Amino acid sequence: MLVMKKSLMTLAIALLLGGAAHAQKSAPAPISPALDEKYGFRDLKFETDTSAVEGLTVGEATPLRLVAQREADSKKVGAATLNKIDYAFYQGKLYEVTLVTKGLTNSHALREVLESQYGEGALVSAAGQDRNWDGKLVRLTYREDPAFHNATVRFTCKKLEEQLKAAQKTVKKASSDL
Repeated sequence: MLVMKKSLMTLAIALLLGGAAHAQKSAPAPISPALDEKYGFRDLKFETDTSAVEGLTVGEATPLRLVAQREADSKKVGAATLNKIDYAFYQGKLYEVTLVTKGLTNSHALREVLESQYGEGALVSAAGQDRNWDGKLVRLTYREDPAFHNATVRFTCKKLEEQLKAAQKTVKKASSDL
């Protein structure tokens, strides 16, 4: 039992130190004015109402969030082929666009397009693939699965994301009052 406790304590310390080392490697994302200038993805601007977006097919709906796709969307970005493009809405307003790729070739081709548009971004993982870009109004994240090299890219409107998080917190507190 004592050996097990020591092993668990050693593991916990190693995880904490590894997390601290990882946190030190992550620089804050440089400000990218180009993100704010675009303020959206392709023809859609953040805060666009769902009623103004033609061809939406609802994929997931909750009381606070709606996720939809557009069948007519091109699945090409530069040399990358996208597996999926999701548009997320909060209170009927576009707040996030998610791009998903499959495989190393598509993921790295997409990352190269992002870097050419917004700069290198801030490295956020020890593996060296995950990156963040920040504007004053928009956040961009690139996350790559190290095993399969599938990537998820998110363009997020900071203002609406904050409002959504506050609403989620209120709902969670209200449900805990039951």
